[in-house]
Amino acid sequence: MKIIYISNSIIPSRTANSIQVMKMCQAFADNGHEVLLFYPNHIMSESGITNIYEYYGVRECFQSLKLPCIKNKIGLYFYEILAAILSKKQAPKLVYTRSLRSCFFCSFMQLNSIFEAHKLILKKINLSFLVTLINLKHFKHLIVISDALKQDFQNQYNIPRHKITTIHDAADEPRQYEKLELDQPNRFKVGYVGHLYPGKGMELIVELSIRCSWADFHIVGGSKSDLDYWTVKLKDLKNIYFHGFIPPAETEKYRQSCDVLIAPYQRRVSVYGGGGDVARWMSPLKIFEYMASGKAIIASDLPVLREVLTHEVTAILSAPEDIDAWVNGLINLRDNAKLRNSLGKIARQEFKKKYTWKARAEKILQSLI
Repeated sequence: MKIIYISNSIIPSRTANSIQVMKMCQAFADNGHEVLLFYPNHIMSESGITNIYEYYGVRECFQSLKLPCIKNKIGLYFYEILAAILSKKQAPKLVYTRSLRSCFFCSFMQLNSIFEAHKLILKKINLSFLVTLINLKHFKHLIVISDALKQDFQNQYNIPRHKITTIHDAADEPRQYEKLELDQPNRFKVGYVGHLYPGKGMELIVELSIRCSWADFHIVGGSKSDLDYWTVKLKDLKNIYFHGFIPPAETEKYRQSCDVLIAPYQRRVSVYGGGGDVARWMSPLKIFEYMASGKAIIASDLPVLREVLTHEVTAILSAPEDIDAWVNGLINLRDNAKLRNSLGKIARQEFKKKYTWKARAEKILQSLI
């Protein structure tokens, strides 16, 4: 069937939401559907990118169309309305979007629509869109990324049970890369791939690097301002290496080159732009990419991560404020290669069984049945 994906994400950019959009479009296409992506022509788009498919590491198996968009709230409204009008002209069987208003406009125009939510709807004007949307005939389903978010949607907005489904995020099957020679070859290598926003755990990584002088910590990602801040602040620490931003298509070689991967989320986690708190609801792409890599994982022991990870089976889970537990976890994995390999192997098996993008897209479409 013909699927239109309406995205508000900045494409191309360094944001996780833009990666998720591109991966989902590929996944719908991999399930045999004709896919067209609408995305805004945004002033903040990553410069110098001539091919968005190569940049995100996806195949050119779906069409994409950049639509005009003025960088302000009114401009975004016009973009969403324009995308809905163009969708109506395309006559798709389904419109899929992470934009509440886009879903509302398309459902109002009698297009079968699915809304994917990554956080609660809190602004009053958006609440009015949601309340109306739920009762529209052509609104087909709400997809949420964690059971915690599903529970909160049902408790606060009275979403009918048959209209909401939890489907966690996912990752691609990794491509094969030769391992990188990350500085000192005989050192124990701990990897972190992702942003450096507040709550992502950079402060914890610093403490670990001080306590674990026998390990090297390789940090991949971060905005220019965040990297400038941390490289100056940590200039005297010799076992933290900042590799800077790496295009999404190239990050796997860094994961494969480390012995252990860490996800040191805090109790409060900011999103792109530094606002909000998604720690209760998040379904981080990082976790699924780590699982796909087959490497041992140490992650924060948060309820939402326990929806996916199992302590001492697919990962070691430690309270984010318990630095001793993190240090002991790293020591244990350094000294116990059998445990390290077992955690990575079982996590990868779980990924292949449940958390590929193709499987995720298939589950989403099954929600329509």
